[in-house]
Amino acid sequence: MKQAIAKFLPWIPTGTFGGIFLHFLLQQEWLQAGISFFLTAVSAFATSFGEGFVEELRKGGKERG
Repeated sequence: MKQAIAKFLPWIPTGTFGGIFLHFLLQQEWLQAGISFFLTAVSAFATSFGEGFVEELRKGGKERG
């Protein structure tokens, strides 16, 4: 169960921004939709980058500790 939660938690911001983007898109509020799309993309990039970064930190910690 912990592993499933650990894999799900980092993607919450991306899903949240994606939902906000969808809301503004359906409301035809184009400026807000564009901004939230940008935030969704940045969040997805940061999450995928962060996973690799944390994994490298864990490897280094295991070697030293």
